[in-house]
Amino acid sequence: MSIRKGLLLAALLSSTALPVRADPVTGFVAMAYAASSATALYAGYIGSAALATAAIATTNFLGQTLLAQGLAYVAGKLTSKSSNPYASTLQNYAQPISYMQRGYGTVRAGGVFGFTGFMDNRRHYTILVAAHSTAGPVTQYLSDREVEIDAEGNVTTDAMAGYGNIRPFTGQTGQGADAVLRAAFPEITADFDFAQLSGAHLWAKRVKVSDLTTVYPDGDIWAYAPVWKMNDQILDPRDGTAKWTDNLALCFAHEIVHYLGAGVDWDEVAEEAEACDVLVTNAEGATQRKWTFNRSYTDDAAWDDICAEVIAAGDCFVYERPDGKVGFKVGRWIDPEVTLEAGDFLSLTLEAGADLGANSQYTITYVEPLNSYQETPSGVWVQDDTAKRVASEVQVYPINSHNQASRINKRRALVEHAEWALSGTIKLIGFELIGQRFFRMVHPEFGLDVLFEIGKLQINEDGMTFDIEARSVTASDFEFDAATEEPERPAYEQVQSDDSVADQTGFSGAVLSISNGAAAITWSWDAADDSLHQQVRIMSSDAGVEWQTYTFTEGQMSWVATGLVDGAQYLAQVRNQTGAGRVGAWFPEVPVSVTAVAYTTAPGALSGFDVVADGSDVALSWSAPNDANYFATRIWRASYDAATTPDFADASAIHVEYGTASVTDAYTDPGPGAGAHYYWAEAINASGVAGPRAGPLDLIFS
Repeated sequence: MSIRKGLLLAALLSSTALPVRADPVTGFVAMAYAASSATALYAGYIGSAALATAAIATTNFLGQTLLAQGLAYVAGKLTSKSSNPYASTLQNYAQPISYMQRGYGTVRAGGVFGFTGFMDNRRHYTILVAAHSTAGPVTQYLSDREVEIDAEGNVTTDAMAGYGNIRPFTGQTGQGADAVLRAAFPEITADFDFAQLSGAHLWAKRVKVSDLTTVYPDGDIWAYAPVWKMNDQILDPRDGTAKWTDNLALCFAHEIVHYLGAGVDWDEVAEEAEACDVLVTNAEGATQRKWTFNRSYTDDAAWDDICAEVIAAGDCFVYERPDGKVGFKVGRWIDPEVTLEAGDFLSLTLEAGADLGANSQYTITYVEPLNSYQETPSGVWVQDDTAKRVASEVQVYPINSHNQASRINKRRALVEHAEWALSGTIKLIGFELIGQRFFRMVHPEFGLDVLFEIGKLQINEDGMTFDIEARSVTASDFEFDAATEEPERPAYEQVQSDDSVADQTGFSGAVLSISNGAAAITWSWDAADDSLHQQVRIMSSDAGVEWQTYTFTEGQMSWVATGLVDGAQYLAQVRNQTGAGRVGAWFPEVPVSVTAVAYTTAPGALSGFDVVADGSDVALSWSAPNDANYFATRIWRASYDAATTPDFADASAIHVEYGTASVTDAYTDPGPGAGAHYYWAEAINASGVAGPRAGPLDLIFS
């Protein structure tokens, strides 16, 4: 039982008793807007009261009369005890009736059996990963063991090599029946093409009893649960193309349109997609896109559960638009447009501070790619280190980034520990709150001027009043400094079924100086025991490359990764592997980061660098070096109030002038204003690598 610390500021400002129960309603908002213009809402709504009452008969997409919900509302729905444990999605099912699954982003998923049969000492089976076309597999797993296959699909990983085969299919147009199955089973014809479905055909070879547990650790055919890039037909309204993406806004819009059967405003979706693609810095110092979504669902998944996961994964606010479409906003601060005053409330309760016994620590169980795409607890967000330890542990499986999980943990904590919790019933101004995530509450009598975030907005049975729940909020609640706020992630231990494998050491990466426009990185590691060989995995968020693993022969101590994207940041780790396929831990725990550079040779120095006043502007001129590596000139400026000894650390790059070698070039800095201005210039190549810097030269304007 919570203890209220606040005051009842206003109670039933009208003497008319209001209904406390609301039956379902569909399309009421749209009908109300149709009955009244935006500039004369109240008269129109009152005039449509009879219509509204008659409309309260069915359910809108949020359920009952709920018009909007956000993180504060769904927080209570997220429990640490899931009715659909993540581990169950990594299994293969063969019930008489099995629900198909769909997926977004990159997930590790099992699937249902589409076929099984035995022929020529082999168990043939087909696992259906998704009921739609996909971008295809990223990493293959058999019975929770990562494996590699060759061009024909034969498993090449030791212990399993020669005993298995995997042939993925992705549901693309023109997909035909599998040739291996047709050859093994005459009953299978060209019609068995699994059109518009994704999955894999496998066979597992019979082994002698003494090798059974070595080849088949489960004592049966392998469970197939690969890492897979799912739906590749997600519409991106920004460029009008259908593609694979893990952009949360685009995935949610697809789910709404194709599975909920509702509409969205594609201009709004485009705006939210841009917000999802904003780059943020994580605790490792790398950048990543702000909000991604990576999840699979079976066809019996409830919309309420899916919506709650979306809200939790992206700090979303979901609402029914006046036109009946589904609207949503991903997590970010938006200046409020509506102000509520005391007269707008029929009843109002404000509670100060968190309830007695509120959680003091917050964690999320998410899916961690660095932990073999297993469910993994995040680091703990400690909201109050002086309070008794009361932990809130929830599962948000669409998150596959520790940084994203940490940002949601912070928001969950701030919502529960908000300065004010508001609930009440408001008048017709509730219509103005539809689609608004934030509002300002002003109550002069009590000296209140507070910003609130809506947790729930629900229209009542009378069609003219609204129940509202909200928590106070500030713009800074949506800021996150990973360097100081992202908790340390738990260590991912590699559990071995036999003797442990020594961890690799001394791993490094360096840009390869080849200067031909092809970006390459040399990855090097220390020599290991002769019985071991090494695996290296690399990824790049900048280049859109998921983790890819490469295996090398014994004695090899370096590898040149070529065909990289110029200027993209690449992360890499190394581990040891035995001839039996057992592996050590990935090293180092925090991946080595190297930025690829296509052109590594800096150009020569500029000559004749000069600056002169041109009225209130500054005219700069120079001659480019006679150097084939020259691509452009980068200009820096440091400004001070008066003449001084300049420090290049104070300078900012103000312009890049693209030019040709051996040519005199110029740039005009428009109106830098009064003060002492110091200029530097440097020649750069096509990758931005700079040659010697010229300057500083100064001009003083009074």
